[in-house]
Amino acid sequence: SYNATGAYGYTFEIGANEFHPPFPQVVDEYVGAGAYAGQGNREAYLVALENTVDTSTHSVIAGKAPKGATLRLTKTFATPTWESSFTDRLDTSMRVGATGKYTWHVNQSTRPVVQAKLVEITNDEPVRSQSYQGGPTTVGQAVDHEFVVTETGMDVLGVTLDWPTPDDLDLEVYRKNADGSLTKVGSSGNFVGEKESTEIAAPSPGTYVLRVINFASTTATYTLEATLFDSTLVSSTEVPGLIEAWTLSCEKDGRVLQQVPVVIDRGEQAKVDLNTCISRWKSVL
Repeated sequence: SYNATGAYGYTFEIGANEFHPPFPQVVDEYVGAGAYAGQGNREAYLVALENTVDTSTHSVIAGKAPKGATLRLTKTFATPTWESSFTDRLDTSMRVGATGKYTWHVNQSTRPVVQAKLVEITNDEPVRSQSYQGGPTTVGQAVDHEFVVTETGMDVLGVTLDWPTPDDLDLEVYRKNADGSLTKVGSSGNFVGEKESTEIAAPSPGTYVLRVINFASTTATYTLEATLFDSTLVSSTEVPGLIEAWTLSCEKDGRVLQQVPVVIDRGEQAKVDLNTCISRWKSVL
């Protein structure tokens, strides 16, 4: 979604141990409970709404067009995958109201995936590694392992979880606070059979709790490994970007009367009066 449109999408998973917990837990997650009272999923939805309606986070196209006309924004492009790419298309439309004026809140025309970027090549040298063996465990059981970071200036703490059978284990990483409480700093919960891994950037010295959770496993033993990395910048390259345009069409009963390219960035507003469409409107039956 982000690479194609510049938009964000989220999936809220209710409950710490299951997707469909008892209803009272759903309510607590929604409104927020305890230390998180008033800061549940409902508040997160409202924060997302505030960001969505903020014109500095998207683009606005406005202008004049025939009343009743269909305006359509389209763009066709290749979306990259890990191995190749596929042809993708965006197509959205609106109907012009009785005043003949329109204001359209849209995504930016240039996809983030093709914008200019700085590519840095680093050499990640492992500084120290520690392995843990565990299991088997019962479904729902969590086992904690502690890893103490004494080094300063580390770039990455990488944690991997592996097991020999196609079962489902999950991984969570916490930093232990001075009062003994835990703050989650990383997690991994892949599909059944997919191994788990997570990375914590710039880990500060302290004790980290590596939690292995038996999500749906009956026999699995596991190997847990924590590795500290120190990254050295080898080279950096500025990759030039592209500028893309929407194609804005003005249509009457499916017939295109005018098309114009519209280049617009996030936070920008563009005035596009569709005068050709207006002049041709009455002559087209």
